[in-house]
Order: sequence, then C-alpha cells, then structure tokens
Amino acid sequence: MLAAALTADDRRGVSLLIPYVHGRPQFDQVRDWFRTASPPQSMLFADHDGVVTLLGVRLQGDAGHTMATGRLTADSVIFAEPRTLKPEYRIRTLRSTLDGLEGFTHFHPVTFDTPRPGEPTAITFDTSQTVTWRSAGFTYSLQANAVWSGTIGRQFEAQSVPVLSTSRSRGATPQEHLRAQWAVRDLLLLAHGRKLSWRSHHVLDDQFPLYLGGTAHGPHAAQTQFHTTVEQHTAPEPSSIDLAFPELNLKSAGAPALKRWTDRYADETFRRAVQPVAEVLNGAAKFLEPQLMMLASALDHFGYYRFNDQRRRPMHRSIKKCPDDLTIDWPTIGSRDGIARAIANLNNDLKHPDRERRPPIEELACVVELAKLIARAQPFDLIRADPAAQRAFLTSRDARRVIDMFDRSNLRIRDDGTLLRT
Repeated sequence: MLAAALTADDRRGVSLLIPYVHGRPQFDQVRDWFRTASPPQSMLFADHDGVVTLLGVRLQGDAGHTMATGRLTADSVIFAEPRTLKPEYRIRTLRSTLDGLEGFTHFHPVTFDTPRPGEPTAITFDTSQTVTWRSAGFTYSLQANAVWSGTIGRQFEAQSVPVLSTSRSRGATPQEHLRAQWAVRDLLLLAHGRKLSWRSHHVLDDQFPLYLGGTAHGPHAAQTQFHTTVEQHTAPEPSSIDLAFPELNLKSAGAPALKRWTDRYADETFRRAVQPVAEVLNGAAKFLEPQLMMLASALDHFGYYRFNDQRRRPMHRSIKKCPDDLTIDWPTIGSRDGIARAIANLNNDLKHPDRERRPPIEELACVVELAKLIARAQPFDLIRADPAAQRAFLTSRDARRVIDMFDRSNLRIRDDGTLLRT
C-alpha cells in the first residue's frame, strides 16, 4: 500500500501522483517503476470517496531529485471496486452515449399526456425500443433511454439519450469494446457530416459489483473513462437541430444494414477507407490541404474495396468507382471522370514537391467539400439502405451547399480534371 493522490482534468483524464524518496528501502519498488518504465498493468486507488480501478497503467514521468513525485496514467479507468485485482479484465458489456445517436435512432422514450385542461399531465417513460444485431464476435444494441430532472409542482425536463452497447458472453477488454463501438460512431459521422463526441461510458460486469454494507451484490453500471475519449466528454454539444434529420438513419437502414456495416468495418481495407473520412469530419485536420489528401486516400481505398480484385489502378480510376457504383452525377459541376481526376490531381499537386502548382484556396475548398459529399454517400448502397434515402441525401442541404459553392465561385470541372472559371 502506497500514499498517492488521484487528479483529473478534462483533457488528460485521471492521473496518479506517487511521492517517493531516493535511497529509502521502502520506496525501492516505486523507484524501480519509474526507472524501468514498467509499473503494474493495473492498480487500485482508494480514499474516503471510494475505489478507482486503473487499467493499462502507463508511466507519464517523474520530477525531483531526492524527494520525487512520479505520475502514472491509464488506458482506461473504472470508477468502481473490483472483486479481485487482476492484470486484465474481460468485461461483458460496455454502454456508451454519443452525439448524433438520438437523431439517428429517433427513439421516443418519453411521452406527455394531458387528458383535459387543468388536469395533471401524465409522463410515461418507455425504454423498450431496442435494435440488436451480432457482428464480429459482439452483440450490438441501440436502446432507448432518457434522462430527466424536475421540481415537484414547478417544472420537469426530460431528454432522450439513446445508449449504444456491445456485449460478449466470454468478455472483452474495455479497449476491445470501444474499438467495436467505433464502427457505429464512424457511421454516425458519415450520416451527420459533423463533429461528434463520446459523452459517457459505463461497464457492466459481475467483476465490478454493487457493494452495500460491505457485501458484494450483482453487477452495476460503473462509470468508465478512456484516455482516447475523455477529452470529448466536456466538448461543446452540437445543435440538436443540426443532428435531427440525417437522411441515413435507423429507419432507412434497419438492423440488417447496421450488421452489414459492422461486418464490413471488421475488414481492414474497408476501415482504411472509412477512418480518414471520419477523422476529417471530426475535425482532425484544420487546414484544407491535409483534408484533401486524407479524403483522396479514403476514396482511393473505397474504390479499391469496391473493385475487389486486388489490382492496382491510377487513383482517379479508383475514385471514379465511388460515384459510378452509386450512379450519382453533378452535371452543373462536372462529369464523374472529371471530378475523380480533379481530386486525384489536387492530391498529387499537394503531395509531390516537383509539381510546383499550388491550388488556389477557393478551388481547394470546393473540391474538399465535394470529396466529403462523395465519401459520405458510400454507405448507402454498401449497406443496402433505402434507395429513397440516397436520393434525399443528394438533394439535402449539405449537397445543395456544395453545388452553391461551385456556383458562387463560378467554377466548373473539365473532363481532364482541371478547374475552369466560367
């Protein structure tokens, strides 16, 4: 048992500060952790508020000469006491909430019923709406849920907050659960086309029971943090209006389509196509140049995946396969071949220093938004969504905005991929 302090901030999450003194035998073990960079894989921190379990413990550094303080962080942190301390935990279920899930599912867990004027309003909670499917060794589910607050006789507020869950009968590490859920998050990003954040995580497993009076009972949902997502929990929430009506949603897709998506996402080639698009939409790159290069690479991989013959092709041919398979056109902007060549040409202009042409910012902005639109359209046929949803997407506000950008800039793409001022 060692003296330590648990700290937390919105950016880095939980850190463990451990003081120790060089040359004192009772601190030899701690000193060796920071000397060899090999602390225990898991640790427990306990104080009067309870117990915290740190998993995947990592050395963050130390400071001081004779009297020093070391800092440890963890890949994941569970705010609960386990039955026993183990190097690794295989958890049965991870439940998460994230932006965009409400607009995607359109669950309605809260209903208000006022029979007559002046009579009390009846408020009903129904969280029975659930969609479940199995994929890549996990059971996925989207379940209706609501959070509420109020004062008796004065006010009442309720909000739909659907939950994404992954379960595995033989268990999986928290990190494996999160990686499985990343597939759904990336689909939401393509559906909404806007930055989305993880809002909460909870593990549910008998290894983390509810303690009452010192006695362990059944499992309960234990709050969990991941070092890769903790910063997102306090990020500003996007407007509910912007996330209310994506054309690609649970109604237009359904559970079979969600299974097709997660099955495909298990393929590394498919993930290499999806992930760059998701990160661009989520704000990973602030400048247009890296955005264009990430999107061009993603469309190149989408085309390679669609051809499915392991043959190498020029980038523009792989990119052209993406709108070809969807039979989508933007005649006021250019032909499919011209658009594909424009994306590939701009990528090469940026990638190769011997091509000294630097694309004007206006041209780059237009092509980046068009590439996003093509990339966001890719799931529709691959998961066999309702064809009407694809048509609605191509006439949506986001699609009209891209066409308007080209119109305002008086730009058109020639068949050879060059951009022309009209």
